[in-house]
Amino acid sequence: MTHEAPSCHRHGFEAIDELGKAIGAKHIIHGHHHVFYRDRLSAGIEVTGVTSGGVTNLAGEQLMKR
Repeated sequence: MTHEAPSCHRHGFEAIDELGKAIGAKHIIHGHHHVFYRDRLSAGIEVTGVTSGGVTNLAGEQLMKR
């Protein structure tokens, strides 16, 4: 779970991708941009962006929208 987004978000950072790969992450969940979306990095890591005030579980499913 991070504040900043990985590179699949237009304002994200490749450094987040690299960190995810280095620690063996299978899923990156981030806030900051407050837009719900799901994607996958080229390394196979799932990505979920979460909304401000919404509820998203650790599987990346949006449970409540704001």
